[in-house]
Amino acid sequence: MGTESAIAALSIGGLVVGIVVACVVLISLIVTAYNTSKIRRELQEIRQLYTREDRPLS
Repeated sequence: MGTESAIAALSIGGLVVGIVVACVVLISLIVTAYNTSKIRRELQEIRQLYTREDRPLS
């Protein structure tokens, strides 16, 4: 019976580790998407500043 409970504990531990890893990956994807949209907004603002000043964009 000892080995069966050890195997069960290992499988539960593996499941917990898998869930934690999945959450970390999901959070990192959300942060990446947020930063990407933030950078796009900032670039758009910079482009608008240049077009307001009638400077050609290179």
